[in-house]
Amino acid sequence: MPDHGRLVALFFIFSLISCPVHALTELERAKSMLLQKETDLSILVSQVQKNHDAVQQNCDSLKNCGEGPACSRLSCFSYSGTSRLDDYKCHHVYNNSFCPVGGGPCQYRNFDFSQSFCRRVVDDPGSRQSICAQKKLHNYMTKMSNDTHFFQAYYGAIDGSFRYFPGADEVSCEQIYDPRIRPWFRESIHAKKSVVVLINTGSTMTDNINAQNFTLLDKVKEKLSSTFPRTLSGKDKITFMTFNYSGSYRLNPDPYVVGSDANTPNGDSTVEKLKNIVYTPDLGISLTDPTEVNATNSINGAIDLLSKDDPQYFKVILMFTTGSVRIPPNITLDSSVRLFIYNLDTGSNQSPNECSVDRVHFEDLNYVAFDKNILFALRAYFSWFGNIHRLIMNSSKDYSEQYSDYSGVDVNTFTLSVPVFALTGNQLLGVVGVDIFKTETANDYGFRDPTTLTAAVTGRYNQSTSTSDGYDASTMINVPSVCYTPYTICADSIIDENNICLPNPENHDMKVSCCGACSPKKNSLPIRLIAGLTAGGVITIAFLACLCCFCQRQIEEKKRNKAIRDIRIFEPPAGAGARSTGTEDPPTGTAPHSRRHAAAAITSET
Repeated sequence: MPDHGRLVALFFIFSLISCPVHALTELERAKSMLLQKETDLSILVSQVQKNHDAVQQNCDSLKNCGEGPACSRLSCFSYSGTSRLDDYKCHHVYNNSFCPVGGGPCQYRNFDFSQSFCRRVVDDPGSRQSICAQKKLHNYMTKMSNDTHFFQAYYGAIDGSFRYFPGADEVSCEQIYDPRIRPWFRESIHAKKSVVVLINTGSTMTDNINAQNFTLLDKVKEKLSSTFPRTLSGKDKITFMTFNYSGSYRLNPDPYVVGSDANTPNGDSTVEKLKNIVYTPDLGISLTDPTEVNATNSINGAIDLLSKDDPQYFKVILMFTTGSVRIPPNITLDSSVRLFIYNLDTGSNQSPNECSVDRVHFEDLNYVAFDKNILFALRAYFSWFGNIHRLIMNSSKDYSEQYSDYSGVDVNTFTLSVPVFALTGNQLLGVVGVDIFKTETANDYGFRDPTTLTAAVTGRYNQSTSTSDGYDASTMINVPSVCYTPYTICADSIIDENNICLPNPENHDMKVSCCGACSPKKNSLPIRLIAGLTAGGVITIAFLACLCCFCQRQIEEKKRNKAIRDIRIFEPPAGAGARSTGTEDPPTGTAPHSRRHAAAAITSET
């Protein structure tokens, strides 16, 4: 036991001696961590581009999407049987809303560190292909987060599919989460804009489609008053106008400014306002389709309205029409306005015909695709703003303000994100990002000062972000519109049949999302608790070893002292048979011999 105590003591002494003279400050370590995450995101960007390009060049590249883990795991409880419980790690979170308990909010949640999970807003060939093509991102995401340094890495595609790591189970597999309306996605393609939405209300827009009980105008009103407004950011402006054979009509007299309602979230506030505007009883519906002259006059009216806006706003007209209206030849677009004309077609044509001509973008849209996934249908519009944002930011990363993340891990979450474009054509593919949880990261990296991470993020934000008010939109309007050739949609037979894990309706165990105090079943101890107990055990053993060493020395010293006393008691008087050494015993009351002398005496006796 004394040897153990000496080893522990030597270990601690060596640790102190080997410490560097100058250790990095907390702020320096936090900045270094952020730089590493920026590097990680750059790697993800490159991989997204390569994966997309490989599919566009050759559909056969999709044949390997079943390699590695057998399938892409959607995040819903009915898949709980496909993950081993050992793959989950229990983490403390701010609120696990996916695992309600009777006594209040659940503050523990299971995360699967063995695989990335997926979400999607639609289930169609394009979404399945996107998930398959980007499956290889998993291998890179696993290097960005682990149980001891917990971040959440993800990629949100313009088609609405979403891959993230580590995975976590949720209530529904789809249609509950759209990455394109989340703050980090909006921020990564944002530029201040004033939008005029111009809607054709002629007969071809108001006739029932294929004897069904809805019209193209019904679909336009529904999508433009619900989904689309959630892509707008604070201070963006939007105005609705209609046009037909009789003329044009402005539905809201003044542009609606997003976020102008106090104490109301931007998205919800905007949606409620715009629903009231778009569903105005009288939209000026006409039984006659507008002519080219009517379309030209309405566009010029929208241009006149936009001309009154601040020069720092990018000015956009989104025109939704059908029938014979193409690109009007006699419009007076100035350098500060961009026109996107979307022709809703009840057929199957989704190819852009004339695409972009002198700041005008024209595209045919199949109404089913528009209805099912409007944000993907309008990807040329989003791509243009993504390229504008990239120009403003000088291709640097975006840092968000603190907000509460969707997964409920932390109310103080920073997001680091960046848009991804195709290798050719400047087409927006999506946004990659990483969530940095303030409390979690501070604990993982040992930041004692609660302001350290905030200061580091603020510093990186100030270095990487161009001042939002420091540009003149009219000087940047020449960024070309993105002409989308249709995505290559490969045959379903090309994609491995095990691309998406099949759900098991009979296996709907939401307990797999719960752990810790929120779980009614006996879970294994969280790894951090085990690590803490292990570390505590090592320290306890070291302490006990030192204590035993000390006690052993005390016992030995008592034995030596007793031996010295015994020597003095039994030592014969001088001249009584013992040879004199010339040294006299000390007088009574004086200090005893030193231990060295006592030990010598013991040795001579033996």
